[in-house]
Amino acid sequence: MKRLTFVRSLSALTERDFKLKYVGSIVGVYWHLIHPIVMVALYTLVFSNLMKSKFDMNSSKYAYSLYLCSGLLAWNFFTELANRGCLVLSENKDFIKKLRFKPYILFFASSLACLFNFFISFGVYNLALVFIDPPSPSEFLSYLGIVFLFGVFGSCFAIVLGCLNVFLKDIYYANQILFQLLFWATPIVYLQSSLPSFAKKMVYFNPVFLFIESMHQILFFHRIPEAFLLGLVLLWTVLGLLISAFVYTRSISLLRDHL
Repeated sequence: MKRLTFVRSLSALTERDFKLKYVGSIVGVYWHLIHPIVMVALYTLVFSNLMKSKFDMNSSKYAYSLYLCSGLLAWNFFTELANRGCLVLSENKDFIKKLRFKPYILFFASSLACLFNFFISFGVYNLALVFIDPPSPSEFLSYLGIVFLFGVFGSCFAIVLGCLNVFLKDIYYANQILFQLLFWATPIVYLQSSLPSFAKKMVYFNPVFLFIESMHQILFFHRIPEAFLLGLVLLWTVLGLLISAFVYTRSISLLRDHL
């Protein structure tokens, strides 16, 4: 009975989270198509000629766009998870105070809504892949596996930010600056091979790079990531779960008093 109640609550909160985001919007859910399309177009126009020799783009005029999409869609998924999770407790403070339920359900609902948005964009990208450079079934499933782990890691990151933001409101604004730095520190619009030798090693300390590079390896380079890279992906996922669980359990007793 408790499990059924949890599922119903999660479903209702996910639907509520999804609908509230588009209240008053004319375009609605289609913003999740417009935004990545505009970003891909801009980066392609700016960087495609600069990266032509790196990608051997004489063989395919779509090479850079495909590479960019395989990482950019995942990056947008991660930032949406973090940004929405960062505010989910403070935005639902009245809801939390009036009703007796576990606040972590709000994070689950927010993550599911973000996952749905991701698959809208990925569906369009996948259609393009079918006509330009179709992945094999094993590559497609491997990509979805990495997306799942990235979603877990992003949700853990969101829980930490959301809990801390209740006590320190500057977290959300500092997070925006952090993401700007993290975006350019992650090979999304450029190749890892274009970095200086010392930076090629430093990026392995960036957990977002590990997930996105795995996705690049699968969808763009058509190969399964090496065991070392996959091991680091799993390590960061487990660390994310442990850290988020620690932060949440230590702060949950104080949340209602600070909301």
